Amino acid sequence: MAKMSTQVRNRSANAAYVVSAHAEHGASIITGLLAHNTYLPAEQQIDEATVERFLAWLASTLAHKSSAMVAAELAYVEEQADDPIVRSRRDEAARPLATCLSRVRSRVGAVLGNTGLPSYGLAEPPPRVPAALADYARVVVKLLGTNPRSQDDGIGGTFDTAILASAIEERLAPLRAALDELLEEQRQLEGAMITRDRVVGEWLDVYQGTAASFAQLCRMGGHHELGRRVRPTTRRTSGQEPPPADDTIGDVGGGGDGGNGDGGPDGPDGIDPRPDGSNVPAVAAR
Repeated sequence: MAKMSTQVRNRSANAAYVVSAHAEHGASIITGLLAHNTYLPAEQQIDEATVERFLAWLASTLAHKSSAMVAAELAYVEEQADDPIVRSRRDEAARPLATCLSRVRSRVGAVLGNTGLPSYGLAEPPPRVPAALADYARVVVKLLGTNPRSQDDGIGGTFDTAILASAIEERLAPLRAALDELLEEQRQLEGAMITRDRVVGEWLDVYQGTAASFAQLCRMGGHHELGRRVRPTTRRTSGQEPPPADDTIGDVGGGGDGGNGDGGPDGPDGIDPRPDGSNVPAVAAR
């Protein structure tokens, strides 16, 4: 079952906290912001609809980018889940080919002696790595066809390079198909990772911009504590920390100057923790 990383889960939760704060406190914040109209000339005042539309735009933009981030993360995790299955098929296909090549090598050595092994690319034992094993087998098949030989093996049988080549090719085909499948899977995984990292980068820009804007508007509208709780601190932005551990978002109104009670700076911190984890301090998982 696909499962998001803790980092993405926390980032999504922090964004949802901001969106929820807007839903519950939007009207009150607007009232606080419009109070500033009292000392402004009429032509410089802002109307309620404009403020309401802007706050809704911040929340909608953040919600959209968070949904995209979660979808991209799950797509990447799902691609990762396919990888072990494909690798298992590759390993299963490699085993009979390795056995066949070992037997062919013994057969050639028994009939032609060790001096005959290099003529067919068999001087060294078959490699263990599946991709290298496939390359080894292709060379052997080619040389068996380039230097054909059919003779009595001295014990009532026939040594025939064409028969040996056919036996190898029969077992090589499944491994080549499995290697091609794995290569395609790796391309898809890389593509999913690139997409995920791009979408996360976009989310970072939007989260820092919308959450910081909303936090400052909360403070300007008299909701200092709420502004502190929604601001995009370093740890929240990087996904190292979930939202405030409470279910009382409806009780955080005005009062206080916000402080730095959770260890993060007030307002936007100017950080830009990218998907590769750069500029993000290592902390114990929560």
